[in-house]
Amino acid sequence: MKKFKRPGSGCVLVGTDVAARGLDVDDIDIVIQCSCNQLDSFVHRSGRTARKGKDGTNILFIEPSQMKFALDL
Repeated sequence: MKKFKRPGSGCVLVGTDVAARGLDVDDIDIVIQCSCNQLDSFVHRSGRTARKGKDGTNILFIEPSQMKFALDL
């Protein structure tokens, strides 16, 4: 976690839903979500980026069975 807090570290974190809620790391530029079907989890994961008025990108990979969830967003 010390590496993430260092400016310009360029680190990549791969985590579970716990990482979406339990970590406070500034300056995350991109969040990539795989297989999300609950709005609450989606919001918390997405909230890791674009904090404090900064820009950020959220990418969501879905399966055909999750299309309704994605369209409802």
